Amino acid sequence: MQETDINAGLSSTLNIVNNELKYKATVTREFGELPIISANPQQLNQVFANILVNAAQAIVDKGEIRVATRHVD
Repeated sequence: MQETDINAGLSSTLNIVNNELKYKATVTREFGELPIISANPQQLNQVFANILVNAAQAIVDKGEIRVATRHVD
């Protein structure tokens, strides 16, 4: 467990899976301001990558993947 910035993790993961996404979808990022959390960033990034690749694989032609974060009290 370590201090983790979810937005930074998502950005990093989007860069890593970009080659798989760019032919299937336009990716829209809407990152809100989030607090730093205590988590395992590698595990979170793996989950994000799996979700993003699955989303791209579910698109038949060309689509959009929208990634948004926000903090709710």
